[in-house]
Order: sequence, then C-alpha cells, then structure tokens
Amino acid sequence: MDILCAIDGTGPYSDSTYARDFADSHVNNLAKGWHSALKFYRRGPSLEGAATDNLAEACVTYARTCWKIMGDMADSAPQTFETPRVFLAGYSRGGAAVIEAAKRLSKLDIPIHGLFLFDAVDRSVAVSNVDEIPDNVVYCFHALRNPKAASREIFGNCGRKPAAGVSYNERFFMGTHGAMGGLPGMDVDDHGKIIEQGK
Repeated sequence: MDILCAIDGTGPYSDSTYARDFADSHVNNLAKGWHSALKFYRRGPSLEGAATDNLAEACVTYARTCWKIMGDMADSAPQTFETPRVFLAGYSRGGAAVIEAAKRLSKLDIPIHGLFLFDAVDRSVAVSNVDEIPDNVVYCFHALRNPKAASREIFGNCGRKPAAGVSYNERFFMGTHGAMGGLPGMDVDDHGKIIEQGK
C-alpha cells in the first residue's frame, strides 16, 4: 500500500478557522482522495512557523512506522503485499516541512517515490537547508507562482535544487501564493487572515 504524508500551508492559529479556510486546498484534497488508508494529513504552522520542525518529525514518524509494518508484510507474504512506496506533499511552509522530512528519511534509508510541492517556502528558523531535494527522492514535482504575478514577492522558494539522480520537474503558474495552494482568488495577509485577491 502506498503511504502519503501531507502537510498544508501556513494559516490561522484557530484550528476550526484553518479547517474551514483550507478545506479545499490542494494538499487537503490530495489526502482526502488518497487511494490507500495509509495517509497522514496535518494543518500547516501558524504565522510564526515554529511548528515546522515538529510537523516534519511527525511526518517522519508516521512514514517510518508504516514503511516498517508494510515492508515486513511484503517480506513475509510477497505474493499478497508489495513493497510500499512513500509520497510526501506540502504547500508553502508545509513544503519546507516535507523536504526536511525527506532529508531525515534519507538517513533511515527510506526512499521517497514522489515529492509534491506547492510553492514551497522556507520562512522558519525551525528547519534549515531545505533548498536541496535529497537523493532518496525519485520524482519531485513543484508548482510555483510566476514572479510576474507579483504575489508575496518577499517569499523566496525552497526545494529547487535537486540532488543528483532526482527527476525534478517544476512549472510556473500565473497566480498568487494562495492560489498555488489551491485557494483560488484568495491569499493570506501578514496577519494570517484569508483575503480576497486584489484587495
């Protein structure tokens, strides 16, 4: 069974407000539609981003546990169970968190079959050096806001330097940082509040 660990983007501190605002985000929809029961979805950090490291570690713990259980099952009954594949997905600071998770999983010799990034940004002191996609990642797909959209211009992107052997594909879209996360026509202001595009 395939394993998904997904971490969404930065949003309001209130979990109920966050759940409402991010109900149809790309990362949330990916998790809701995942084809196996082995899925981990977490809301992104609040504005200060202090939870980014903890989210990465929770992702690692879940992936490592599922990998071991499913790997043991595949070893004992290869005709019934396949070796599991691990997929990670993240938006905004959640993208930085899953890149950090991939780095930590690399040290555990756990491969990442697919890494899906939605405008990944590193705006947290809790993780560092998440510019590079580690070499345990097979495929990485990164959707980025086009600089011409003039959205969140102070946000630099991370996760754009693939290690040797990583099949890395990025594509730019004309939209806001919010739109890159699946929040069309909306963005987040400097206080974490969802605002309409153009306001």
